[in-house]
Amino acid sequence: MAALGLSLVGCNPEPTPSPNNEAQPTIALEKGSENVNYVTFTLTTTNATEARYMVLEDGTEAPTLDAILTEGVAVELAEGKAEVKADGLEADTEYMVVAAAKNVTKVAGSNTLYLKTTAQAEVTLDVELVQVAHNAINFRFTAENAERVAYLVQNASKEIPEASEVLRKGDEVDPASKEAVEVTDLDPVKDYVLLVAAEGAGKTTMVELAFTTKDDPSNVIEHN
Repeated sequence: MAALGLSLVGCNPEPTPSPNNEAQPTIALEKGSENVNYVTFTLTTTNATEARYMVLEDGTEAPTLDAILTEGVAVELAEGKAEVKADGLEADTEYMVVAAAKNVTKVAGSNTLYLKTTAQAEVTLDVELVQVAHNAINFRFTAENAERVAYLVQNASKEIPEASEVLRKGDEVDPASKEAVEVTDLDPVKDYVLLVAAEGAGKTTMVELAFTTKDDPSNVIEHN
């Protein structure tokens, strides 16, 4: 009786991909917004585990990929993408953005993105006295491109301070306010100076208005 021989054939597993077969990464930059001291852009990658960027003044020699990946700013990728805000820039200046991405074995460079920060808007301030009474005044102001507005009323004989001091020591008001501001507890028949200062994007301006309080409660000067 012949013996029945059985042979078992095992299933061979799929070969593990070699690092040499790793997909080439890609990286692309897309322009966002341009502002006074910052710019925004979108960084999109494929097949990448790390990405970094550099923002340089236009005309600077382009860095190598190694330099970008060593010295550049790292981004956190979410599904291969990152929304980036690069701040601390100079106003009204042209910049270029370069980036690089890598995986375990391969690197890639991005397109060069050219951006320009916007010019810094001037802070403007108009102030008018609405009413002068014996112990109080009312004034209105209009501020453009201002982040802060403050005022002081002081004796006319005192030295006029800098705008920065008025902003530091004065009473703050809403820069967008259209309402009249009242200053009380003044002395009758006395010379004063109203100081109103505004600040925006690191710039300041100030308006000085001299006035004399009236001698009698019924003596009120209306300014139209």
